[in-house]
Amino acid sequence: MPTTEAQKRLAEIEALAAEGLTVHQAAKRIGAPNVQVGTAAKLLGIAFRDPVDAFYAGVKAGKTLMQIGAENDVSHTAVLYALRRAGLPTCAREVLRQQCAQA
Repeated sequence: MPTTEAQKRLAEIEALAAEGLTVHQAAKRIGAPNVQVGTAAKLLGIAFRDPVDAFYAGVKAGKTLMQIGAENDVSHTAVLYALRRAGLPTCAREVLRQQCAQA
């Protein structure tokens, strides 16, 4: 059973990651900044769900970055940067271009 505050926080972060939350969602639930939760998880080897799959599914469905961000409770710039970092298209037009190029 966790005894110190740090052990309690660690157990809480692990539980939130096990629920399948993103770093942003976990930080919001804990009431801590995203960076602190993300850094702690990375240092301790805790893996959170990557929201890029949900972002890309929204793009493929023809949604705007604003709509995707609103659905995932993040800003549209966070969606844009996550998709760019993953090397994925950021709009439906780019998705169609990729599909036509592969055909």
